[in-house]
Amino acid sequence: MHGKRWTAALSILAVAFIVAGAAQAGAAKIPAVPKVHQKLAKLDVDVAGFVETRALVDTTSKCYPGRTFIQTNRFQFETGDYVRTYIKSISGDGIPTVITSPFSRSVGSATVEGAISDYGVTNYCAPHAEDPEPLPPICAKKSHGKISVALTAVPLEDTPEGDLTPLGKGAPLMLSIRRNGTGKDTLDCYGKGAQSVTGPDTGTAVIGTSPMPIAVSEVLPTRLGTIKLFNLQRHKRLRSVIVLDGPCDKVRASVIPAPGDGSPRPGALNADGDCWLTGKVVLSIRTIQ
Repeated sequence: MHGKRWTAALSILAVAFIVAGAAQAGAAKIPAVPKVHQKLAKLDVDVAGFVETRALVDTTSKCYPGRTFIQTNRFQFETGDYVRTYIKSISGDGIPTVITSPFSRSVGSATVEGAISDYGVTNYCAPHAEDPEPLPPICAKKSHGKISVALTAVPLEDTPEGDLTPLGKGAPLMLSIRRNGTGKDTLDCYGKGAQSVTGPDTGTAVIGTSPMPIAVSEVLPTRLGTIKLFNLQRHKRLRSVIVLDGPCDKVRASVIPAPGDGSPRPGALNADGDCWLTGKVVLSIRTIQ
């Protein structure tokens, strides 16, 4: 009788050890919840500038039908005053850092305009009958709207080697400009943009002159990094001038820090297909923390 009780007690004790061991093993497999760190920089941003392209079309020839003209497209914009936005950083142990920045509310003005100038034609020479003279392209009327702006962080892994914001400034920040409005250029008068952009932090740059309604048309380098803005003292101001110039297939973007200034270089149009892009954008940032 005592033997049976002893055997039962040992069985219960063995089961208890197995359950306890399983519980400990299960607990060890559950990873600790990582600590999440957040940083927030509340900012006021003021933006004013323009982007313009001039393109030459020239199919003229002696005693043969052709036409020549210069097509100019211009996108001009400004917030009109400081507008509020922010950048937020979320990070944690084993978690990639995520940086977000919303677009500001729609403010200021944004105008889109195309124009044709220096129009001329050639035609057959006598005794050959002339072809009907072609009409110049038709451009839409100037359209108006407003803009929204954001400071978009570029993940370092997406930034080409040798194209980084100076070490210690964090992820490079790009100025994104979105046009909010109606109206657009006609297909005959649609403006060209930058086919490629060179310069520091330009791996994700976008430059256009005929933005569609409610669309981002400009993504420009600022040479500012996230760390600098997160550590910016209260009411401290930063200013950068972004200068754009060059042939449309290879535009150079230069950022001139305050108190410097600059102007885009003019370019010559000599042959059919030549296109030159110029632009200048002044960015001012101040903290409101």
